[in-house]
Amino acid sequence: MAIHNLDIADFLANTWQTKPRLIRNAFPNFINPMSPEDLAGLACEAEIESRLITEANGKWQTSHGPIAETTFNNLSDSNWTLLVQAVDHWVPEVADLLDNFRFIPSWRIDDVMVSYATRGGSVGPHYDNYDVFLVQGAGQRRWQVGGPCSAANSLQNNPELRLLADFVAEEEWVLEAGDMLYIPPGISHWGTAMDNDCMTYSIGFRAPSHSEMLSDFCDDTLAGLTEELRYADPGLQEQGHSGEIMPAAISNAQRILQNYVNDEQRLTEWFGRYVTQQKYPAETADNTDEKFQQGDLVQLLKDDGVILRDPTVRIAFIDAESPSNSLLFFVNGVCFESVGDSCIALSKLLADNTRICSGQIMPWLGDTESVQLLLRLVNQGVLYFDEEIDY
Repeated sequence: MAIHNLDIADFLANTWQTKPRLIRNAFPNFINPMSPEDLAGLACEAEIESRLITEANGKWQTSHGPIAETTFNNLSDSNWTLLVQAVDHWVPEVADLLDNFRFIPSWRIDDVMVSYATRGGSVGPHYDNYDVFLVQGAGQRRWQVGGPCSAANSLQNNPELRLLADFVAEEEWVLEAGDMLYIPPGISHWGTAMDNDCMTYSIGFRAPSHSEMLSDFCDDTLAGLTEELRYADPGLQEQGHSGEIMPAAISNAQRILQNYVNDEQRLTEWFGRYVTQQKYPAETADNTDEKFQQGDLVQLLKDDGVILRDPTVRIAFIDAESPSNSLLFFVNGVCFESVGDSCIALSKLLADNTRICSGQIMPWLGDTESVQLLLRLVNQGVLYFDEEIDY
């Protein structure tokens, strides 16, 4: 599947993080990968993040999962919405949708939130601080899109949903199955279900706040510091006022702090670990019950094995120029060093693909470092064999 009616180069140059864009028939003959009943089943699970939003007479209420099955039985036939986060972690067909958006760096992708809404169902007028592609999976949804917003905009008295108090629509469209709407960060929007078949797939992207990035970088840096590293001021000179903080002291403090940010290797490794951290780390399975040996792994791959990446896993690499012929390979917030041409090429293959056939892997089975990398990732549950293949 590929996105129709979308010129990627033009989109990135003129639309991405700039303005909304409607793409009609982005996915022709779209087949909805799950039913409302499937979604409700996920919302009943304690380990899956979900919300049920109802609206009556302008008053909005939010209930957080797990949602009891009896709750659904007692709902009206209109004005409610069910939202489930990270459905791509649980439904392979939903995870497959993400392959269409790899023209954005995969480490920027967050997850696929799926919503089902009855007629009139909505989450209200709001804005997000991240990019989102809204793919209509079934039924119809009316989208109203307004102007840019910020923390200065007035909100309704509902801090959980952060609904805009003064939403003004500038554009309006009704989306049908296969249509897609892109909304950049900070743009107000309001989607309302037009029938009782409305399902929408929201592909969201990570956009950590500066405060989150700075906090994590500081925590990461602090972990490597010792008590012996202290503020010092050799060459101190007598000053006229003992209570005055002199410009030299401020410059000294600035130099100390800048040294950590200007340490390119430290910053590079931190950023790779940071952007590959899992949102729900408990979901990744560790194959503790079945540890593969190197020979078994190689044989399975030679027998037309197919390796899949656990959908909860986040992988990326940084191909920094290095005299040691290596790259930094990041898996779920952990940094590995891939050394040698073969292992480097394999690391890139693993980072770029979620499904790898044996034919793609064969060139690396004669390289010890590459096989060891595969063995480690399989035994950690990062990679696994497709159980539908008859070995």
